[in-house]
Amino acid sequence: MTAADVDMDDVAFMQCGGDDVEEFWRRAAVATAGLIRAWFDAGVDVVITHGPFFESGGFEILRHAQPVEVDVHHILLRVTAEVAITRVQSDPTRGISKDPTFVRDSNDRLRGLSDLLPVMNLELDTTQRGPDEIAADVMAAVTAPTQHA
Repeated sequence: MTAADVDMDDVAFMQCGGDDVEEFWRRAAVATAGLIRAWFDAGVDVVITHGPFFESGGFEILRHAQPVEVDVHHILLRVTAEVAITRVQSDPTRGISKDPTFVRDSNDRLRGLSDLLPVMNLELDTTQRGPDEIAADVMAAVTAPTQHA
């Protein structure tokens, strides 16, 4: 199988200018959706994407862009803000997402939007779980048969 990884944060921070945060994330979601669709159109078997899709209607934008014939798995990896802050501090590639206030605010926004999220195929609290354990659970979830959206 072939696979592509699309990080909404990477796509989002390709843009410059403007100070409207909601519009910033809406544009990022549109661009991410286009890139995901392009990978499928190019013949890639699996596209893994991650990022703050709960910002500015991102899930709805993605839903409209996904090919009908693909299985979509929604997986939510949760972590406490304090653990997330500790994790990002050791990542030299992080920019604004290293800011503890940014991390806490993002965590709070996600918690407040739980009712607006799509139904999850899998939801994991990663606070005390290692990467291998998380990967095994994710693989089990995505290899299980699903209904087309």
